Amino acid sequence: MTLSAEKVLEANPDVLIIVDAEPNLYLLNFFKKEPFCQKLKATENNRVYLFDYYGLVNPGSLNAIEKACQELKKVF
Repeated sequence: MTLSAEKVLEANPDVLIIVDAEPNLYLLNFFKKEPFCQKLKATENNRVYLFDYYGLVNPGSLNAIEKACQELKKVF
């Protein structure tokens, strides 16, 4: 599900996970520079993470699921 900037600001999460079909640092850096993102607790505490779509949203493969689980353990 895609959330609007207003909904994200309203929730003001401590941790924010961005999911992309092709994870790259460009998207993460772009997001962090968005004006509304600067107001979030997750950004202030450097807790914004980029996750691969495969393994987290779409199972893809057992390897993708395992990788997603390992990354989630680092976050939480």
